[in-house]
Amino acid sequence: MFRIIALLALALGLSLSCDKEEKNPVQYPPAAPNLLAAVEVTYNFVHLTWNDQSDNEERFELEKGLGGEWVLEAEYGINAHEAIVEDLAPGTMYQFRVYAVNTEGRSAASNTLTVSTLQFNPPPAPTNVQATAIVPTVVRITWTDTAPNPVVFVIDRHGQSDSWVRVGETGDNATSFNDSTCAPLTLLLQSRRACGITAYMVGRQRRSPRRKLERRSLRQTWRRRLSSESACA
Repeated sequence: MFRIIALLALALGLSLSCDKEEKNPVQYPPAAPNLLAAVEVTYNFVHLTWNDQSDNEERFELEKGLGGEWVLEAEYGINAHEAIVEDLAPGTMYQFRVYAVNTEGRSAASNTLTVSTLQFNPPPAPTNVQATAIVPTVVRITWTDTAPNPVVFVIDRHGQSDSWVRVGETGDNATSFNDSTCAPLTLLLQSRRACGITAYMVGRQRRSPRRKLERRSLRQTWRRRLSSESACA
């Protein structure tokens, strides 16, 4: 009986093996990443991010372009979506693109991103900026020096109807400056800059012309009253 069934199975092209045949999954190159962008740019590094659109990548390859030539900058693992590229030259234009890669090959390239590094490394902005009127024509400006390297602090002033005016400079480690060129009873916007980093502060409030006229009119009224009283006496 068994022999007959076996022959019948062979005749029909069937297999009596109890082992399950394993099929290899279909392999294909991964989908290309997109939305490559720079979230931070300094004088010597950039922070890049991208969107991972594939589900079968084994790694990502980041290429850097300079002067029309592309080189492999770095490789990143599965599901990577960001990279920090360091040791760049200041004031230089670079291009970047990303590929997803597996054993079947590379994806198409992401969008090409062009980034220019900063010309120099600016110091951090001073903090805790305050302005105090010492006398009617002098405002004392104080701040906290947060720069790790030597800097020069530049002080600019802006009135309600004026443009920005340079009023002074201080050397490294300075934390105060006296502006003795202020007009009395004037609203001032003071700015302190450490190599281009600016913070703003408010000085004294100007009296409105209407209030000045009211005070002048009041003084004239009292003068008239005093004159009349003196004449009556």
